[in-house]
Amino acid sequence: MADGYIKLPLSGGGVPPGGTTGEVLTKLSNADGDADWGPVSGTSVSSVNGQTGSVVLTTTNISEGTRKYYTDERVDDRVAALIIDSTTLAWTYDDVANTLSGAVKWPLIAPEGVSPNPVFGFGESGNDTGWGSDGDGAQYWSCNNQEVMRLTNAELQVNTDVNITGNISAANYPPTGTAYRVALFNGSGDIATLGSFQVDPNSLGLYMPNTTAPNNLAVNLTANTFNLDVQPLQASPSDSVNGLQLGIALDQNNSGFAFGTGGRAATGIVNNIFAQNTGDVGGLEGISTFFGLGNGTDPINVRGLNYALAYANVQAGVNFTQNVNGYYFAPGFDASVTLDAGKGVYAFIDAFNSNGGAMQNYQSVSLNPQIGTIANNCNFTAISINPTVGTMLGNSNANIIAINGNFGTMTNGMNGIAVNPTITDTTYFTGLSINPNIANATANCDLLSVYSNNVTLYAGVKASLAVQDITYESQTAGTFGNSITIEYTNTTTAGNEVATLTGGQHVVVSIESGVSTATQVVAALNANFTIAANLNFPITGTASNPQVTYAETPMSGGINPGTKRAAYFQGDVQIDGALSFTGALSIGSLTSFAPYTVVDGGGNPGSANSLICQPTVAANVTIANADTLGLNTAALISIGDNAAVTTAFLGITALGLPAVLNMGTGSTIDRVAGAVFALSLDAGAGGGTADTVALCRALAIPNGVTTVNRLYGYEMALPFGDPGTVSWGLYIDGASQNWLAGALRIGGTAVSDDTAAAGLALQVTGDARFDDQIGFYGTTPVAQPVSSGAQTAGGTYGATEQTMLQEVYDAVRALGLMT
Repeated sequence: MADGYIKLPLSGGGVPPGGTTGEVLTKLSNADGDADWGPVSGTSVSSVNGQTGSVVLTTTNISEGTRKYYTDERVDDRVAALIIDSTTLAWTYDDVANTLSGAVKWPLIAPEGVSPNPVFGFGESGNDTGWGSDGDGAQYWSCNNQEVMRLTNAELQVNTDVNITGNISAANYPPTGTAYRVALFNGSGDIATLGSFQVDPNSLGLYMPNTTAPNNLAVNLTANTFNLDVQPLQASPSDSVNGLQLGIALDQNNSGFAFGTGGRAATGIVNNIFAQNTGDVGGLEGISTFFGLGNGTDPINVRGLNYALAYANVQAGVNFTQNVNGYYFAPGFDASVTLDAGKGVYAFIDAFNSNGGAMQNYQSVSLNPQIGTIANNCNFTAISINPTVGTMLGNSNANIIAINGNFGTMTNGMNGIAVNPTITDTTYFTGLSINPNIANATANCDLLSVYSNNVTLYAGVKASLAVQDITYESQTAGTFGNSITIEYTNTTTAGNEVATLTGGQHVVVSIESGVSTATQVVAALNANFTIAANLNFPITGTASNPQVTYAETPMSGGINPGTKRAAYFQGDVQIDGALSFTGALSIGSLTSFAPYTVVDGGGNPGSANSLICQPTVAANVTIANADTLGLNTAALISIGDNAAVTTAFLGITALGLPAVLNMGTGSTIDRVAGAVFALSLDAGAGGGTADTVALCRALAIPNGVTTVNRLYGYEMALPFGDPGTVSWGLYIDGASQNWLAGALRIGGTAVSDDTAAAGLALQVTGDARFDDQIGFYGTTPVAQPVSSGAQTAGGTYGATEQTMLQEVYDAVRALGLMT
């Protein structure tokens, strides 16, 4: 029991009166000395701070109130807050290490009678010594309360005698030496002159006349070395360093006086290197710049790299009396100077090496001037190459511009020389001008030489399309085949398949869907000459399989082959002089020769050398006077006054188409034509009407002054004899109509008697024979009348003679000789 409370049950058993087991009781009264008990506040306690049974509590179990628990950290923080800095002490509290450090603050004391200008050092009564400050940035040193030295931002003042022991003493201070020499502390710490490093008495600039004596010590004698070690303390994007910067300002005071106008006014850096005596020397470098970037491991960014930069700001009013040279290379060699074999002079070298690394844009030389106007009688030349070479020995040659190199795969391509100016207005423009002045050329002189023998072209890919059991493929490679479409329509019966070509690109095959076989479709395709001439359509499946309707689908996969051209010109080309193409073409007399091996073309004619054009008329247009020559080989024949010309057998001919036939022993051929006039009506055409079609037409246009004695629309001549066993001057195969608007003369004598008599449409000299039906005066032709009886008349007129006469009369009427 404590404080009047007891926890039941009591040890030893028993329950006090007024209580039950498990209750917390309080003494109700003890006035009579008895133990009277009862429940606390009428409520029992079931747990304390979440615990039951024999409860043991610590500060961990009980939340803080207004009175806080003790911790070392709270004491440290409180003490650190209580202790503050003074004018002489500064405190530093380390919350991590739980330490409190004090440090003496300067100044500590002030001289007597001087405040608030303290000094730092030590003090005695009236005898203070140490550094002091006047509060304006000046510092002074007091000794025994007397100022000895004062340090300001301008100078150091010493108010008493200076006695220095050691390297500098009163005996050599201030040091003396040669006027305008620069002094330094030498290896012993003594002051000495810096070689021949001097100060120019006029400009006060530095210069160093020096003489060195190499003694084969394998050392690098450096006249002047400047090493700057840049070690930034933090990111410094706006800072920069200059290894050597020269700032020369001319007429800075604006005096207006001329300076250096007789020659050179200023030079930023001058290198005068002389080797004019008998000793050999190594390589000479006027300016050598080397950059070392990166350590090979850690990445860094470098904002460009400039080996040499030249900028100028030239304002209005400046006039140049001499050229402005961006880069000038003008060494002068004596005539006896020699170069080792294979060595040369290279005015500019670009030997950049990326070691196989990928690059962005790269230009060996970039020329981008911006010019407002070029004065009269002046020129603009981007690159001027004007060498003068006395003699070139042996097999040496000159490459004015040599474009070589080794390139890997190029996705786009390469221009050896690209000339792409934009010109607002000009009198003339020459992209490439070649105008040499050669006194004597003993061999070929090719002003432009192009060789394409080492160019291998890409073969290209043929467009194709697999349609059921047939694969369609272009005859030749190229993208044009990708526009050809194939379609099957169910518009006919099996065995009557028809293939048509519409618009030159749409192939439509009429089939009986599900019945027409692949073989029948291919037969229909082969029957169309135009389709078969442009497409291959092998059966790649089963020939007997029936084909079904197929929606219009384009062929695909065609890729153009590469083209090789020694030259390409878009526009007119004028050649003043002879032009020849070895073995192929010459102009002056135009010849075209192409060897051709005859092959089986599947019924399609092969072409050894074609001159093909494709006149086209768009839909829904009307064109007048549309005379067009598919192939124009006009000969402009000019005969001078009083000239007399005779020829052998060809005459002066505008177009000659000779075919030379060379037959081997035992060889046969079914047909040879000297010239063919063929007109193919496209099976895929949509219709249309051609009013007149002439397979061959001969026109003669009079001029009113030239006399033509005899004009032949067609002439066949055999001046060297008749090579044929049977020959025809005119042979027309086919049941076609034939019409002559004028007269026809058969027989007679050429030139003297080869014209039908006046008024005659037909005149025959010599025998004439009609082997079939004949009629006269517009009657219907009939067969030869046949006698029904005796063919010989008797001596007297009788029935037989009457019949014979009647049959003759009937025959004359039947032939139309009389009505």
